[in-house]
Amino acid sequence: PLTPNGKIDKKALPDPRTMELGDGTQYVAPRNETEKQLAAIWQEVLGREKIGIKDDFFEMGGHSLKMMRLVSAYHKGFDVRVDLSDLFTHTSLESHAGLLARASRNEYFTIPSAPTSRDNGYPISDAQRRIWVLSQFRGGSVTYNMPG
Repeated sequence: PLTPNGKIDKKALPDPRTMELGDGTQYVAPRNETEKQLAAIWQEVLGREKIGIKDDFFEMGGHSLKMMRLVSAYHKGFDVRVDLSDLFTHTSLESHAGLLARASRNEYFTIPSAPTSRDNGYPISDAQRRIWVLSQFRGGSVTYNMPG
């Protein structure tokens, strides 16, 4: 659409976020439960609605930081550790399903939160306690007190 001056009327153009702009890859729905779980993970990481097994991670807006989120989600969801280099060479959802099938099992553990209270704060490590004790001596070193 053009304005009366012959320029492009940007306000009259359709919103590109609502258009399904594809890379020419035909949509193929996930075939099994693993591929369905992978598609759900990709939808969350990429912020996309419809993801097929032939889709390429990087062509759908993925990058290295989102790939790290995939590694973490795969470990949490499937109890497997996948090398980041493998994910960079195998970029389709279908190939990721194959990688997960071949990957070695590595159980996912969450790190528990440190107990805390408003009065005591967090527990400190032995190294932190040692530094604190050394700072309490008269004429102690200011080695660990470098404000600038």
